[in-house]
Amino acid sequence: MAKGKKPSKTPLFPGLETRGVKGLYRYRASVWGKQESAALGTSDVVKATKLAKRIQGFAKTLPWEDAVAKAFNRPIKKKTGKKTTIEEFIRLYEEFNLPATNPEPVDPDTAEHYFYHLKWVAKQAKAEFIEDFEGREFHEIAMADGLKRANATVNNKLRSTRALFKKPVLKFLRSKGIEMDTPFKDDILLKERVEPYQPFDKALQKEIWDDCEMLPKSHAMIIKMALGVGLRRAEIEHAAPEWFKQVNGDWWCYVRAVGNWSPKYGKTREIPLMDGIAEKLFELRKNALDYTPDCEWMIPCGMGSTPKSRLFSDMSSVRKWLHEKGVGKGSKDPKVLHMLRKQYGSAITKNHGIYVASKYLGHASVTTTEKHYANLIDKPKGDIF
Repeated sequence: MAKGKKPSKTPLFPGLETRGVKGLYRYRASVWGKQESAALGTSDVVKATKLAKRIQGFAKTLPWEDAVAKAFNRPIKKKTGKKTTIEEFIRLYEEFNLPATNPEPVDPDTAEHYFYHLKWVAKQAKAEFIEDFEGREFHEIAMADGLKRANATVNNKLRSTRALFKKPVLKFLRSKGIEMDTPFKDDILLKERVEPYQPFDKALQKEIWDDCEMLPKSHAMIIKMALGVGLRRAEIEHAAPEWFKQVNGDWWCYVRAVGNWSPKYGKTREIPLMDGIAEKLFELRKNALDYTPDCEWMIPCGMGSTPKSRLFSDMSSVRKWLHEKGVGKGSKDPKVLHMLRKQYGSAITKNHGIYVASKYLGHASVTTTEKHYANLIDKPKGDIF
């Protein structure tokens, strides 16, 4: 050190500051995006630093008031026993899901999907409060009297509900004074039995393909993207014009992430298109009611503020029209539009085999494809139109 230069002072612990003429220390910290503070009652920097570090450590798992009390070795106030309603939990989850609190927030549409299923499970369990789930078993709730739904549908609702109670969420609730562990006793799901898909009549298939062009252009595009490209509903809602490209004279559909949304299982894929499909889709798009050259969506519909809501009315109309055509009649599958995707999958399986179908459909594994289409492997080849 140079002669005559005074040594620098040790920097204060982050968040420590002095207040008033007595110079008493106060500790400020950001906990889950909220500014909190505590008077330390001492002007001794060593003691103040020790207390601040203790508060910081306890605040990782306890509400702020409890963390301060424990740092000072004071008794923690007993909880009032107040229960958390389903609506209050949803409000708190929305607060947790803000980018300032959650560095990887859940897509708003996905969160709404989770809330819808939480309310379904609560209704099924006759639960008014989150605490009413405590000690309950998922499969016990699912098998309550009067339940008449396919196991796969029920399991989807249970998985969505379970996704709301991950560790970061529970930690956030504790910071709000709500002591809660995963409220369910277990997460045993119902055994799923997948019925092999039975393609509907080719004459009906062609009738749907041709007659849909008499519908509003957005409706026709929904049907052709499900039946001719094998896209899921969410993929149709998020499809962008950039997904459809011509390479060396052949048209392809490149299913990719859009904004915060990504395809199921996060799997991107490339689907080769049959002759004429891409041209027909762009023709319908250009003649659609809400078409503008700079529209960011493949289906130009201006209704709604989210990809899901903007096509909600169109999807409902398409389902009704397909029902009138006889699609899904006598089937246990409630997703009528999804049956068009399965019709596409059955044709790909018969023409190119299970592995190619799994790739084009974007399944998690070929095992999923086998469950639906293994019965079609040795059947005669099929056409989409």
